[in-house]
Amino acid sequence: MESWQRYSGLMVFSLVMIVFLVLQGSVVIMEQRDNLEMIHDERMEENLNLIGTMAHESILKHDHATLERVLRRWAEKDEDIVTLIARAANNFELVRYHNPERGQSTRTYTHQVRQEDRLLLTLTVERNFSRAREDVFRLSVKLTALSIAVLAMLGVILRWVLWHTSVLPLQREVRRRKKAEDEAERLGNIHAALNDLLRITLLPLPLHEQLGLSLAKLLSIPWLAVEAKGAIFLADRDTLRMVAQQGLSPDHQVRCGIIRFGECLCGRAASERKTISISHFNDERHEIRWPNMGDHGHYCVPILNDDTVLGVITLYLMAGHPVVEEERQFLRSVGSTLEGLILRQRDAEALRHLNEELEHRVESRTGELRASMEKLQDARDQLYQSEKMAALGRLVAGVSHEINTPVGIAFTASSFLDERGALVVEKQRENRMEPQAWSDFLQIVREASGLIQNNLMRAAQLIRSFKQVAVDQSVENMRTIQLGGYLHEIMHSLRPKIKPTRHRVEIRCPEDLMLFGDPGAFFQIIGNLVMNSLTHGFEGREEGRIFIDVTGQAGGEVEMIYRDDGRGIDPDDEARIFEPFFTTRQGEGGSGLGMHIVYNLVTQTLKGSIVCHGHPGQGAEFVIRFPMTRERGQTTMAG
Repeated sequence: MESWQRYSGLMVFSLVMIVFLVLQGSVVIMEQRDNLEMIHDERMEENLNLIGTMAHESILKHDHATLERVLRRWAEKDEDIVTLIARAANNFELVRYHNPERGQSTRTYTHQVRQEDRLLLTLTVERNFSRAREDVFRLSVKLTALSIAVLAMLGVILRWVLWHTSVLPLQREVRRRKKAEDEAERLGNIHAALNDLLRITLLPLPLHEQLGLSLAKLLSIPWLAVEAKGAIFLADRDTLRMVAQQGLSPDHQVRCGIIRFGECLCGRAASERKTISISHFNDERHEIRWPNMGDHGHYCVPILNDDTVLGVITLYLMAGHPVVEEERQFLRSVGSTLEGLILRQRDAEALRHLNEELEHRVESRTGELRASMEKLQDARDQLYQSEKMAALGRLVAGVSHEINTPVGIAFTASSFLDERGALVVEKQRENRMEPQAWSDFLQIVREASGLIQNNLMRAAQLIRSFKQVAVDQSVENMRTIQLGGYLHEIMHSLRPKIKPTRHRVEIRCPEDLMLFGDPGAFFQIIGNLVMNSLTHGFEGREEGRIFIDVTGQAGGEVEMIYRDDGRGIDPDDEARIFEPFFTTRQGEGGSGLGMHIVYNLVTQTLKGSIVCHGHPGQGAEFVIRFPMTRERGQTTMAG
């Protein structure tokens, strides 16, 4: 009995609690439904007011195309609108939109657009309300199930849970999530638009075409409340020049083609370096106007590089559009994207002009250099020939002086013999010729004829050497030469320069070293080196030694080492010794071309190399190497 009473009391208590919770849940559900309906109604009323404001200007202008575009865009964007009908004051249907796929459970809203007391437009909207009712139904099921489950465990705990899981926290969570979703969608749209603009800036197109595509993209963004009008200007010193536009009339393009900094909205945005936005064109800063200009708003965004103005973006807004900070931030990001585009295009243009200028300069300098090289080659050839003729002249002068001695002795001997012969003839005619006198005369004839013969042979040898060397000097005569013997012939021809001194020349060269080449080049090289030693190395000295060592090297090369024991060469002069016109005897008759000619002959004619080693106080050394194989023959070792 007591157990039944206990259980019956518990059952009654549970039934009372269930009835109480059901009633309370019903009240909560009713309140939640009313709240959801009220929220939907308030949001719909706000949307209708905003759309009415946006359509107001189009109605006054009788711009039915813009009105239909605005209303249809709104209806398509709002997924709960099933039917939208816009009627004029005379009940004429201007716009009709119907999408039966959006549900059957609808609620009808009516909104009137007026100009003062005059009715302009009536909007009738059927909105799908099934989604809100489904939310309420799902909420009621959850509350009922939760109530039963908790009552099965403990009524007191159920009461406490129900109290702390009421509808208000759910509303807050729904609103928080909706706000987060809206923010995520907004950021996604912004990023997508910026990515599209970035792709446009990377297209291989001229700058004005890229700016035109970027402007068209901006004006096509659905969540950016702009008219299909806008322009992009580029800065040129203190003026803005329109380079891209869309939707502007020809008169508008002329009036706003060039704008000074500080003039109207675009010029102010450039001079103040900040974004300027207005909701109506009657703002006093909108200085450029003309009759019958429709009301509109503006976003004027400067394109900046640090503090330098590169251009301005201007977009036309629907009249009365409020300034939205998110849109301003987005347009500033667009300005940064176009900044990179303009800078890249300007850098590319500057680089192209620079390349063209450099190509022109290189072509001009190349022509000048080619002409200079031709002149230099002609001058070098003339200088080489002049130096050869000068060396030949010095050789002629020396040989002439050298030949005079044996010729003079032979002439003196022949004159003395002629004189004694005349005396013998006279004595013979007078029969006064004694045997001893005849014997003396014959002895004189023998001695005189021997003296004449020896000196004439000496003169003939000098003439033969001179002839060979002179021919080698005057003509580029490629022939086979025995290098050791030819070096002795060169020294013999230079004997007039060496004979007055006590300087000695030692030549060591294999007798079987034969080569095919230009003997004149060797004469020029050895002659200039010897004259350099006599003029510079042995200056102030009565006695010096010159050594010429020639050897065949492995790899088909000939090495010729010329050295003297003179005063040597200073380190500073050693680095410049082969430079043209470099001489240490400036103003004393030195031309500074001898060693330069030696260098050219070795490197170009002999196809070899020459290195100078100067030892101050210990003499100078020149190491000459050239290949055995020649262009018109080859160097050989006899035997």
